[in-house]
Amino acid sequence: MSEQKVEIMTRLIESEELVKAVGYNESNFLEQPIITDPSSLIYENIYPYRFVPDLNTHQKTFITLSFRGYKPVDGYYKSGLVYFNVITHKDLIKTDYGALRYDFIIQKIDELMNNTRGLGIGNTQFHSMDELYIDEKYMGMFIAYKLLDFS
Repeated sequence: MSEQKVEIMTRLIESEELVKAVGYNESNFLEQPIITDPSSLIYENIYPYRFVPDLNTHQKTFITLSFRGYKPVDGYYKSGLVYFNVITHKDLIKTDYGALRYDFIIQKIDELMNNTRGLGIGNTQFHSMDELYIDEKYMGMFIAYKLLDFS
């Protein structure tokens, strides 16, 4: 799973639009300068594990990953789900792009993940998506994909 986590994190920070949506608080985040070191967002805004950051310090947007439901398939493969939890402060939700910030990020994640290769064998498959409510200041969405890999 470590290789899958690294691959997923790499995909996330290679998306300039996703990086801007997570890294900038402005509603016109796409008009902001390119973030020259997107890896700086890892463990600041993007976490390779399920994590609820200290939400009382700053208004921010977060992506956290969660790998769940792994099980053997015919003794040769393992199947599981990867969840992307997108959480944003209520004051950062509205954007200038006709989409809520977390919806914009979920769309970018889906472009990177759905029916793509490189995270095991076969294509990743969309599994589910739903709202997340953290508290009165933070909310968002999760999106999950099914992965199949060698044991």
